[in-house]
Amino acid sequence: MLAVVGLVGCGLADKLTGPDNLAIQRFVATPSQVQAGDTVMLTWEVAGADSVQINGGIGTVNAKGSVPIRPLATTSYQLTAKAGTSSATATVEVRVAGTSASPSPDPFASPSPSPSPSPSPSPSPSPSPSVPPSPSPSPSASPSPSPEASPSPSPEPATCGAPAVFQGSCGLVVSKPDAMPTGACIELTDIRTSSDCPVTFGVPLSVSFAVTASFDASLAWRQYPGRNDVLTPTNGTIPGAGTTNVTLSDIVLDKDLTIIVYRGDKTYLAFSLKH
Repeated sequence: MLAVVGLVGCGLADKLTGPDNLAIQRFVATPSQVQAGDTVMLTWEVAGADSVQINGGIGTVNAKGSVPIRPLATTSYQLTAKAGTSSATATVEVRVAGTSASPSPDPFASPSPSPSPSPSPSPSPSPSPSVPPSPSPSPSASPSPSPEASPSPSPEPATCGAPAVFQGSCGLVVSKPDAMPTGACIELTDIRTSSDCPVTFGVPLSVSFAVTASFDASLAWRQYPGRNDVLTPTNGTIPGAGTTNVTLSDIVLDKDLTIIVYRGDKTYLAFSLKH
């Protein structure tokens, strides 16, 4: 297998080309230096790839797209593109003020030897006076072993169904920027539009999506801040349990429609649909 690897510390990888015309034409984090919890956009463009993946919980993505992330510490994100037996990778680092990347554990560290116990000296036996022989004691009954308690089974993690796959030419990128509470899950399970891409600016578009969630309280959805599409309705509620279907009208004024599902300052689901 042949591989091309790019490592970039300033938040930008540009034009990394591998065999068979496999090329990572762009991989950038904007901005690349932030405060903890600030939003950063990862943007990429790959040519000639059969599959594209980004680590850090993002997963498989389209050959071209962008996704919002909210790192709490300095983090490196690696994009891996594959075509047949060839692969190419590029890495960008998002630096969070006051933090540094966590070091990887040393797999070859030798454990500290345990100290050997010092032997205790055996006491010298004292001479016993002559006594009449004692009768042999009756053998004691061996105690029955106590039954061991069976371990409680671990609870199975919550599942929210299979992720949606857009049936059309519009690129779809889905991410989960913030870690979810223990036992919770959320998934974009369906997304549809009234017409396929490309869509002309100013043209109204009907968009329907379904979100399945398992949370201890309700969530909310709205358009990602800074996007210019005109939505009706502009926001809504996602109940904490079950599947919610949303249909909205979108007047296209931007390159993509990006929706986030959040609670407080935590964004648990984000998806972008390219126009």
